[in-house]
Amino acid sequence: MLVMKKLLLLLMFIPIVSFGQEFKYQDKIMSVVFKVDSLSASEIHSRALNSIANLYNNANNVIQLNDTKANKIVLKGSSTMTISNTTKALMPNNPYSLKYQEINYKHTINIDSKDGRYRIVYSINSPTYKVDYTDYPFAGGNRFTFDDNSKVDKDVWVRTMTHKPNGKPTFNKKKTESFRLALLKSYDEVNKELKREAEATALIINDAVQQKSALESNSILNDDF
Repeated sequence: MLVMKKLLLLLMFIPIVSFGQEFKYQDKIMSVVFKVDSLSASEIHSRALNSIANLYNNANNVIQLNDTKANKIVLKGSSTMTISNTTKALMPNNPYSLKYQEINYKHTINIDSKDGRYRIVYSINSPTYKVDYTDYPFAGGNRFTFDDNSKVDKDVWVRTMTHKPNGKPTFNKKKTESFRLALLKSYDEVNKELKREAEATALIINDAVQQKSALESNSILNDDF
């Protein structure tokens, strides 16, 4: 697995808007279909393949399948995001308690091309976080979803983090409430950032398929000066 390159520079020039495309989310999967009427399936496949170098440190190592007959590409990689550290809510005045924490996740990207259109399917494994060199599943592993329709499961996760097995709070009332709110905030932060990166990835691939550079696609650079 190779780590996805930082998208910050590219995102400065590619606004995260759908341009009429509908990003669909279900469980841990995002899918979107782009129409390119003037291109054949093989042309789309070739251009999408070329875009991978802009997304990963080593494109060759993330390509799991490059089927030029079926015009199908499968990529597997990993990435990292930074969110608020939930335990800071328990020790707000402790200078050694970090303000932020890293969340790691692995993803798979499927690109299927047909004449005039292609589909990108971006799926994620459950995000993880590290404590003392050990990885733990974020939000209770399978409870985390893209579409955020699992409020019951999310509440169960929050309760397991704030209460003992016998149902009694792990902390005092004030800390329990602060920690509960921090956990819910972290879930929303991860959900938002994962969607942002999934959509950004799809748009960067589409930019390459459309043969637009990041700079050319930004209208503000066309202003007179």
